[in-house]
Amino acid sequence: MNFELTDEQKDIKDAARKFAEGEFADLKAELSGGEFPWDIWKKACELGFVGIAIPEEYGGAGLGTLENVLVVEEMYRVNPGLAGAVMLSAYGSELIVKFGGGSQKEKYLRPLAEGRALMSFSYIDAGDEEGERITDDMQSGGAEYIPMAEQSGEGWVISGEVLIAGEVVPNYAAALCLTNPNAEHADKQLSIIMVETDREGCTPHEPAANCINGAPPTLRISLNNVGVPSENVIGIEDNGFEQTAQFLNISMIKTAAQAVGTAQGALDRSIKYIKEREGLSQPTWHYQRTSLKLAEIAAEVEAARLLTHKAAWTADHGRPNPMLTAMARWKAGQTAINAVEEAVMLHEGVWGHLEDYRVEKFMKDAKIAHRSPRAASTRDIKISDLLYEGAAGMQKYMNG
Repeated sequence: MNFELTDEQKDIKDAARKFAEGEFADLKAELSGGEFPWDIWKKACELGFVGIAIPEEYGGAGLGTLENVLVVEEMYRVNPGLAGAVMLSAYGSELIVKFGGGSQKEKYLRPLAEGRALMSFSYIDAGDEEGERITDDMQSGGAEYIPMAEQSGEGWVISGEVLIAGEVVPNYAAALCLTNPNAEHADKQLSIIMVETDREGCTPHEPAANCINGAPPTLRISLNNVGVPSENVIGIEDNGFEQTAQFLNISMIKTAAQAVGTAQGALDRSIKYIKEREGLSQPTWHYQRTSLKLAEIAAEVEAARLLTHKAAWTADHGRPNPMLTAMARWKAGQTAINAVEEAVMLHEGVWGHLEDYRVEKFMKDAKIAHRSPRAASTRDIKISDLLYEGAAGMQKYMNG
């Protein structure tokens, strides 16, 4: 068993860290409502950090999940807020990489890699961060934010509303749509359809504050009889649930990486602060209670990192493991919360909120990674269910 990164992976990790420290190391660099770090994003695209999985023939780096995780970790380690804005600018592009046709890849992926377009993916019911209750929502008629798509001529007409994270309207979004409401099984009722946001009938609304403490605003887009051609369907028609499940298995690994980076960043700042502080009779570092607490946090961060890297590695080797992914996200999310809370306390409370330290800026991102109590409960149930069902259950989950 080899835990060593390849030389290429080490170079990618170092390049991401250098970029983050050079472009958004200052935690005072906050984004106001409706802002987007266009200049930083453009540089990230030029260096291949955006849409890492996009194949080289479409302008991307053509790298795997582990390389993506390394980049995410390093950027969130420096400034989680700006890192999120940059790294989520091509959210959902993996769907096109995995399920899209050649013309779709050329149309949608190249602009993302070259810094000419933003993308998002809307697949959730309101308040359901993981989309893990989609089939239940479809059966109960409660999937408010899954629009209806009806065939018309050689295309589709879409009506309803979609939700995406963020405040900036993307150039296009992948929308999970109801295309076959009469299907016997709810998981065969859905398709993923690309919707360009400049189409007639597509109306973005003002971003709304998220009820999850610290989470980014949610952008609601109304679709009023929006017409799209049939070639905008990604992958197989009525197979959207399975495609979304496979996408989420990769997306949640990156969410775990966000949490690992956030936790490491809080730890880094705590170590720096403690080394610089003087106690009543000796340097603060020499107080055993303080140094042992830092050692405990470091051990937890490394454990979360190893679990996240293993989940990424298995995905890259054709053996995606939803239970391992759920475990990685749970462990990393909880570690981020604990690391940031301890960091604020180690900064003696108020010091963690001052401009020179600002470790509390990591708190909102730690909470985003851990998500709401309902999502955490859903994730724990998934782990327990997969433990019960074993290998057959995991295969069933991945096959839809």
